[in-house]
Amino acid sequence: MVLIYPEFNADLVFLWARENENRITVLCPAMPMVTKCLGRIMRELHQGKTILAWGDPRCIDNLRRRLEASGIATYTYEPEDAMRPVAP
Repeated sequence: MVLIYPEFNADLVFLWARENENRITVLCPAMPMVTKCLGRIMRELHQGKTILAWGDPRCIDNLRRRLEASGIATYTYEPEDAMRPVAP
């Protein structure tokens, strides 16, 4: 799963990912690095990891379009929902 967060709130991103670092990869792709990020995302997805891409909205939008053109679904990361405890 690829989550997209077009914001710069690192506290929320790393708080969410902290206890799951073996299952989650956090990327902050800058425009010249989007192509490299695509390769890494493909490798990580094949390993069963969740990817959280965050940062500059323009770069994130570029990444989202390229992923979706490659047939990879993306989902919007909503910090409020992700930080809410799961009801038993």
